[in-house]
Amino acid sequence: MGESRNDRGGTGEETRRFPLYEWLVVLAVVGFLLSLAIPAIDVAREEARQIHCTNNLLQIGMGLANYQDAWKRFPPAYCADANGQPWSSWRVAIMPFFTCSTFYDQYTFSGEPWNSPGNLNLAEREGYAFRCPSQPSERVTASYLAVTGATTAWPGPTSLASQDYGKPASGVIHLVENRDSGIYWTEPRDVEFDRVDFIVDSPPQIRLASRRPGSIPALSSDHRGGANVLFADASVEFLPTATDPEVLKDMLRIASDATKVPTGPRKRVRWVPDLDAPQDVKGGAFKLESYWLDEVTSSVQER
Repeated sequence: MGESRNDRGGTGEETRRFPLYEWLVVLAVVGFLLSLAIPAIDVAREEARQIHCTNNLLQIGMGLANYQDAWKRFPPAYCADANGQPWSSWRVAIMPFFTCSTFYDQYTFSGEPWNSPGNLNLAEREGYAFRCPSQPSERVTASYLAVTGATTAWPGPTSLASQDYGKPASGVIHLVENRDSGIYWTEPRDVEFDRVDFIVDSPPQIRLASRRPGSIPALSSDHRGGANVLFADASVEFLPTATDPEVLKDMLRIASDATKVPTGPRKRVRWVPDLDAPQDVKGGAFKLESYWLDEVTSSVQER
């Protein structure tokens, strides 16, 4: 018998064609799987950005600690010119203490303000450590600000040491995360204690609290559920949006009659000397440590 042929004169079985409804089912399944995967990817990316943000603050905290070790005081919020006007920022002052950049050596302090063409051009090549990666604003905008005021760790052009505080450095907020501050990272400007509302603002969290006209949140971020803060002992904590305003206000002061603490577990991270590192490591080695603050005794508990 001869070979069987299909209608088109070919041999073998007829090629199977998928009906339209089967293609629609396949596309629906693929779309469903993508709808599950994309949010998970976004969450993972944001978690990575939040870790990066925490690391930025840890590095800045080390820079501030190194500055205090060298000068026995933290830098002032700003240095003033002969007329008492803000001239340069604390962010510029700590540059030699946490980066190997030559920025500080090239920055012009005498005769030129922070926003002179030369200083601005130089600043545009730096500043990445002062911006949270979750924020879409340009890299020269500062995300980490001091809260300035007579009762805070940053009383204007006056510099303080942690020994000047009326409570432990671990209870004093040194820097806050602030979303879309509009402040150039080299600009000698931050936020004032008397002009903030003591809330933690985060876009995914619906804020029902009323604000004073012209005020801004003390803390704000693009992270889900809260914002990072740096304490004067160089530790970093993620404060949730539910943080009591009175608690936040107390932590921004360098002294208080009765120290208030948030309820619930408080996780901190910090750099500590790595005692297991080789002895010949120049300058010593550090490792990241996570710990929890005890709410009753304010002691550190390792976990």
